Amino acid sequence: MALIQNLNKLFYRLLNMEPVKQSTITSKLSRDNHYIPIWYQRGFILPGENDYFYLDLLPKKIQLPNGKIKILNEVRKQYPKSCFFEKDLYTTSFLFFLNDEIEKKLFSNIDNNGSKAVKAVINNNFAELHHNFIKFFEYLDIQKYTMDLIYV
Repeated sequence: MALIQNLNKLFYRLLNMEPVKQSTITSKLSRDNHYIPIWYQRGFILPGENDYFYLDLLPKKIQLPNGKIKILNEVRKQYPKSCFFEKDLYTTSFLFFLNDEIEKKLFSNIDNNGSKAVKAVINNNFAELHHNFIKFFEYLDIQKYTMDLIYV
């Protein structure tokens, strides 16, 4: 660990940048980045359930000995945590250092604020929507931008 700290300080000193704090190096990186937030996915789960049916648009396929193609697990039950994410979607790297500040500092705020705004719209809570009006559109904008990145 001391080697990583020293290399980190050296690289940042060379580039005249602030060194990354020790807590950033040792804290658990958020690498499974959801482009559809878990709180939003939970809105599609039936009451009393913890998971939902997930349609895999690119399921695994195998060729059987008789030449037919069998599609595996095209539709399956999954928990929101394991749906609609990509590994390191918002993770940046510098040399061999990974950084998840985009996820933790930018998207967590947008998702938290978006959650309040979307719930206000769903519940017709106009007073709450008034306080979160701009946040609602910020959330929608970032969702569209993220989808454009994913599906281009």
